Amino acid sequence: MNILEPGGTLDIGLKKDSFMPGEMLKGRVKLILDKPVKARRFLISLIGEEWVDVSCGSGKSQRAKKEEIKIHGDEIELSGETVYDLVEKDFEFKIPEDAPPTIEGNGAGLRWFLHAKLDISMGRDKNARRELFVY
Repeated sequence: MNILEPGGTLDIGLKKDSFMPGEMLKGRVKLILDKPVKARRFLISLIGEEWVDVSCGSGKSQRAKKEEIKIHGDEIELSGETVYDLVEKDFEFKIPEDAPPTIEGNGAGLRWFLHAKLDISMGRDKNARRELFVY
């Protein structure tokens, strides 16, 4: 049983990090593992997410937590069930025409990012994330 995340690297390559609504985003995902691993699938997602810091409880039991709301999610399956060790895959997404801009704030904001994932059965998934700026 493979409990630990496999060693190696998972990188998301882009020529730029800033995009306009409606623009095409093209990139390449590169996976290099220390040893071959059987996985269900290899994915990349474009995610838009809004967040806000919320206070819970009162007095000494008051604590802050972050609430996240997904406002956009596209997913591409780059390849299916097989044994992975070295893989490079190209991908492209279209930034939604009505995409709200990235907002970076202390207590609230909106972010866009790419999330690559090797979905490993009976083990810990290999993940990578790359932030984007939509203006």
